Amino acid sequence: MTQLEGFALLPADTFAGGPPSGSRATDLGGPFPAQPVQGFSGVQFAGGGSFWFLSDNGFGSKANSPDYLLRLYRLTPNFRGDGGNGTVNVKDFISFSDPDKKVPFSIVNENTPERLLTGADFDVESFVVAKDGTIWVGDEFGPYLLHFDATGKLLEPPISTPDFKDIKTLNGQLPIVIGHRGASGYRPEHTLAAYELAIDMGANFVEPDLVSTKDGVLVARHENDISGTTDVANRPEFASRRTTKSIDGAQITGWFTEDFTLAELKTLRAKESLAFRDQSFNGLFEIPTLQEIIDLVKRKSTETGRTIGLYPETKHPTYFDSIGLSLEEPLVRVLKANGYDNKDSPVFIQSFEVGNLKDLNRLIDVPLVQLLDAVDVGPDGRLIENQPFDFTLRGDRRTYGDLRTPQGLAEIATYADGIGSWKRMIVSVDANNNTLPPTSLVRDAHAAGLLVHPYTFRNESRYLAANYRNNPQAEYEQFFNLGVDGLFSDFPNTAVAARQTTLFPNPVRSPDNPNVLSNQATSNLARSRGYEGLAINPQKTTLYALLEGPVAGDRPEALRINQFDLTTKQFTGIAARYRLETAGNAIGDLTAINENEFLVIERDGRQGNEAQLKKVFKINLAQKDANGFAAKEEVADLLNIRDPQDLNGDRSTTFRFPFVTIENVLAIDRDTILVANDNNFRGGTGRPPAPDQNEFLLLKLDRSLNLDPRIAGGVAASPSTPAAININPQQYRATTIPIANLARLANSPANQEIAFGGFSGLLYEGRSQNGNLRFLTHTDRGPNAEPTDINGVRSRPFALPDFQPSWIRFELNPTTNAISNLQRIGLRNKDNSPLSGLPNLQGQAGLANSDEVGVDVFGRTLKNDPFGVDLEGITRADDGTYWMADEYRPSILQFDATGKLIERYVPKRSNVNGVNTGVEALPRVYGQRRANRGFEAIAYQNGKVYAFIQSALDNPDTANDSNSRSSLNLRILEFDPVAKRTTGEFIYRLDSLNADKIGDATSLGNGKFLVVERDDNSGSGAFKKVFQIDLTGATNLSQADTAGLRGKTIENASLSELTAAGIKPVSKQLFVDLIAAGYDPKNEAKVEGLTLLENGNLAVITDNDFGIGGATLDPITGQLTPKFPNDIPYLGILTSNQNSVRSASVDVLTGTIDSEIPTGSNPLTDAAEMDVFAGEFFRLGGGAIADFMTDNLSSISASTIGVFPTSNSGNLLYGNSFDRAAFPGNEAMMML
Repeated sequence: MTQLEGFALLPADTFAGGPPSGSRATDLGGPFPAQPVQGFSGVQFAGGGSFWFLSDNGFGSKANSPDYLLRLYRLTPNFRGDGGNGTVNVKDFISFSDPDKKVPFSIVNENTPERLLTGADFDVESFVVAKDGTIWVGDEFGPYLLHFDATGKLLEPPISTPDFKDIKTLNGQLPIVIGHRGASGYRPEHTLAAYELAIDMGANFVEPDLVSTKDGVLVARHENDISGTTDVANRPEFASRRTTKSIDGAQITGWFTEDFTLAELKTLRAKESLAFRDQSFNGLFEIPTLQEIIDLVKRKSTETGRTIGLYPETKHPTYFDSIGLSLEEPLVRVLKANGYDNKDSPVFIQSFEVGNLKDLNRLIDVPLVQLLDAVDVGPDGRLIENQPFDFTLRGDRRTYGDLRTPQGLAEIATYADGIGSWKRMIVSVDANNNTLPPTSLVRDAHAAGLLVHPYTFRNESRYLAANYRNNPQAEYEQFFNLGVDGLFSDFPNTAVAARQTTLFPNPVRSPDNPNVLSNQATSNLARSRGYEGLAINPQKTTLYALLEGPVAGDRPEALRINQFDLTTKQFTGIAARYRLETAGNAIGDLTAINENEFLVIERDGRQGNEAQLKKVFKINLAQKDANGFAAKEEVADLLNIRDPQDLNGDRSTTFRFPFVTIENVLAIDRDTILVANDNNFRGGTGRPPAPDQNEFLLLKLDRSLNLDPRIAGGVAASPSTPAAININPQQYRATTIPIANLARLANSPANQEIAFGGFSGLLYEGRSQNGNLRFLTHTDRGPNAEPTDINGVRSRPFALPDFQPSWIRFELNPTTNAISNLQRIGLRNKDNSPLSGLPNLQGQAGLANSDEVGVDVFGRTLKNDPFGVDLEGITRADDGTYWMADEYRPSILQFDATGKLIERYVPKRSNVNGVNTGVEALPRVYGQRRANRGFEAIAYQNGKVYAFIQSALDNPDTANDSNSRSSLNLRILEFDPVAKRTTGEFIYRLDSLNADKIGDATSLGNGKFLVVERDDNSGSGAFKKVFQIDLTGATNLSQADTAGLRGKTIENASLSELTAAGIKPVSKQLFVDLIAAGYDPKNEAKVEGLTLLENGNLAVITDNDFGIGGATLDPITGQLTPKFPNDIPYLGILTSNQNSVRSASVDVLTGTIDSEIPTGSNPLTDAAEMDVFAGEFFRLGGGAIADFMTDNLSSISASTIGVFPTSNSGNLLYGNSFDRAAFPGNEAMMML
């Protein structure tokens, strides 16, 4: 049974500023002197414990709401049961407007400058905030999707809702658009530029034709003869390569890929092969490899949130077999290396031959497509047939025409999943180039269970049938209406647009749609049954819009959940259908909890004691029945809620929520949801006799939700890959907060108490519902003392050999600096056994790929753990998994959200003695790290993981690590988590050898990162700085020629030697000097966590080595000296000179401050609020660096007062009743 955990109430008669309203709502008590704050029909996080609530169209109808302004209100509920008094504060609002006249029909405020939108223009019932900060709103009148900027200005015309008709494809899904050789109508074919443009134009797949180089690398060319598609004919160095060859029985003279190495081909540039197409891009683009195309596809998939597919063709496979350069094996190898190796992979492999498709069917389990060709069309429209070349060689007389018969199609279905037919096999033309009646090929192929993907569709008139009248749209319409499952196009944008208009020609319209009201169309949706629910997926790439009622022709209990692509700004189909418990019920809201699961409010039309169904359900769009209904299960019964604390004060321990309209739900955390009603201002009587008020609930669920961490906690869990953050080096000041309330970890075997700590990474996870800052940190390998010599062996004492490395989640109250809600999550191996922090490689006198020998506190050697880790950094990927850096091997590790290891990636040749410790996907040289100087930091950006070596690799390897100790050149590794391979390496140069290590890194987006660089010094001269680096323009070592170093390694080359060799490190500039900012190196020497907060503020955390850093061991007694704990970890918050900072504090007595002093400013949340103060401002009672005043503060008792200089100038506003006598003998404030 769901339990009420929080309750707040907003009175019905609550008004906000604005013109009078309700002049036509006299039955509700109008007119009103201002705008009612009511009718809440959607909710999203607003930060700092606040929420944005959407008010609907006003007073209930189009007719009575022309003076009701459409708004978003920012509210802060003070939940009773969660430390509040049950009230709701109305903060501010955003008004929706159309000053740029995007609305194509007349609105109420048509001729005013602002053109504020009203309840007679739209009935807004749901909304979300996109990744770019713009606002998408669901409307019921159209129904429309409305797109506003962050100020509420309409950005584009209202987007109508397509009436998705039955699609005749094999699986009933939207036909795919395949970028034929990329967007080859606009860019030279088979170039990365052509492929990327095709994707940007909305193509679902891109098609690389594959041929082989001399050294066996697969590259993209339409033919192995590259005479017409590259500038090879103009390259004198390759003139001698011109030759004549027999290719599939034809004599061809030219230059051929199999006669060039990849390096040689990379010197050539692509050109447009068709003279009538744009020649301006000639000479700009390389010939891409298959791997480079895959990398592009994966990057674009991450950027757009769409699954972009790959559609390779093996060109002339029999010929390439004959010269020893088989295409199938390397293709399979590359696909498998990139995770494209199962039937659900977004890949089709196609070929005009049959034998190699049958071979591929045995080699790999991805969809295969049999291409079908013909010589030409005869005068009577019949095809002049051709046959597969492998048929010709083995004397098989069958043609492609035979393969198109029902019997031939049945044979194809034994080894392939579809056919790729020439379009004339479906619609041929006569002697006048007019189309003939369609053949039965699509119908016959579908009967055989085969997909149909015809080729090639082009815009130019020369490729169109005469009766299409130079209109390529007409050709697409015919083929889409015939039910093809996809098609190849040189012009993907034309194909995508034609698909939309062909398959979804008529919009869904309600009786309030302007076209219906003007008698230009009829309605097919009941009134007030438009977009009551709108959700956005965690990646913020797709909208899901839920209609409240069935569309004409649908089953009465079936509601459509339409899918909308935010990249192309197009509806893409019906994601699923929602099944009502009873036809005629309504829904109240829709909100995402992960990529597939959503919460839905369903309600009947009754209220008060008559209400029978008010429930929250969870649906799963990935689990649908044969009729397309999403799987559904009850989450909460809103008419039967436990209320043991009687939070609403009705003297009952059972709470009912019996309102007719309940239209707001939001997941607060995995166990808690927020629910609120729409009180239908002055019209609802759910709690008679008074008009309903707005009630806000926090409900604790019986079963936890599988909540995506990007949703959890509100405002947004901090983004994994932030949008480009433009923050400049500036003056920061630090507030350091001791993390002193940690529980005792354990007692050592010598019975010494060990405190918790060892924090070695930091990740900001956004705001909790109460406004606290949420962080995730983690321990390193566990409590250990200084290395000591035991029996001639350099040994590392481990105080707790069984220690399990862990994540630690905690919250920081930005007002009080109190740290709370510490939660420890033990990390686990794939088999659920605990991870350990023990060394995993036997020590070898300082040589790389080894660790110090671990001993217990009595000097006894500990057995190595091949899976042991020393974790030193954490980041989160877009898919919600976590990546961590390991100093030991070194390795990078991927964990699921529960702390269970998914995979570990190690340097090549790491897996020795038959022990498989991970996937050998990192360059071998990383094994040459100094002992315990492996990966110290990790960050995620644009689909890639970046791991930072702590100190220079010992390369070449020496027993005393001399090369590492004398090098300034650190490496940054770039890793593709989808392809599971290293894609780059970059050089990071330290400032000096005195500070020879980094502490952590965090992403800024667009190739930029912040990096902590530090020494171990805790006294004067200590070095603790944050640098901003930029990978843009830096040399990717994985693609660089290092011959210019003349035998030197990256690590022992000087900057001048790197420059002479054409190798450029990452650019670097000082961002903040932590010590100058107020960070104390005495207590905070090991800065090992760095994360980005809102508004460019930073947080850092120190590693206290569990309080025993620097301790020495007495192996006889097992005692560690000095006695510990002698140190605690610190959290530091760094705010820029535009925000508040810590300064000195002075003792004061008690003063009274009038509430005229501005209150509530929070620079961690909203920089715009900083101008509230004209000059310096201050902190009371040793409080936080954030919320300096609570709202309505009138009297304060303080023992210390801190001064906070800002970038502004002026005097502190004391207030009228500030009691200077309370501060005898001084002004009590240091004005800086």
